[in-house]
Amino acid sequence: MQITDYEISQETFFPDQTQHTARVSLTMADRFVTLFCAVNLEGIDTPGARLEAFLREALRQMRRMPEFRSGGKTLELSANLSPAPALA
Repeated sequence: MQITDYEISQETFFPDQTQHTARVSLTMADRFVTLFCAVNLEGIDTPGARLEAFLREALRQMRRMPEFRSGGKTLELSANLSPAPALA
C-alpha cells in the first residue's frame, strides 16, 4: 500500500524528557490514518531530522497493524513525496 501524502501537526517539544511529539497523518488510496508519535532525538535536532524521525515512527506503528504485520500488504512511501527521506 502506497502512502501518497503525509502531514505532521501539533508538534511539541518536552525539554525535560528531550522528547518531541506530533500527530502524523498518512494518506493512502483507500484510507487516511492519524498516528500519535513520540521521538527522542539525541545529537542532531534539525527540522529534517525531526521529519524523518516522525515518519519512521509512523511507519513503525503502521507495520504493527494486523493487515501489514501478517504480510498480506506492504507499506511504502510514494516516490514523488517531497521531501522523501530514505526510510527503511
